[in-house]
Amino acid sequence: MTIERYMMHTKDAGISKKATEQSTQLKFEATSMPERIKFLEDHMRKLLGEDLVSSSVQELNELELQLETSLNSIKQTRRRLLLEKIARLNEEETELLKENALLRQQVKYKSEAMPKLTAIQEADLDDHASQGKNMEVDTELMIGMPGSG
Repeated sequence: MTIERYMMHTKDAGISKKATEQSTQLKFEATSMPERIKFLEDHMRKLLGEDLVSSSVQELNELELQLETSLNSIKQTRRRLLLEKIARLNEEETELLKENALLRQQVKYKSEAMPKLTAIQEADLDDHASQGKNMEVDTELMIGMPGSG
């Protein structure tokens, strides 16, 4: 029993010690947070070109280098995205060209079949036209009431 109590006590002490260390770390972070925020805000203003009067030449050189590095990164990302988009558009173009070729084949097949139908239809029209020549239609224009005249 004594050993078990000792183990429980040391286990609780270890947990308590970790909690105390974590608490101390969090307190330190909380007290240093306003300073960190101010530093980041100042750095952001300098990146935007504001409040540069108080900067040294060395700070300005470092700032310029940082901006150039950032700009190069932005350009590389933009270039990569544009190349990916071009590749996607090329794939889409290939698919559209295939679809267009297929549609052309279908139109060609249908247009080859259409003259045959058209010839049959023309023969029917010729038959109707020849019958129409034999038919006479009497047309008179009368003004007034029917039968009055």
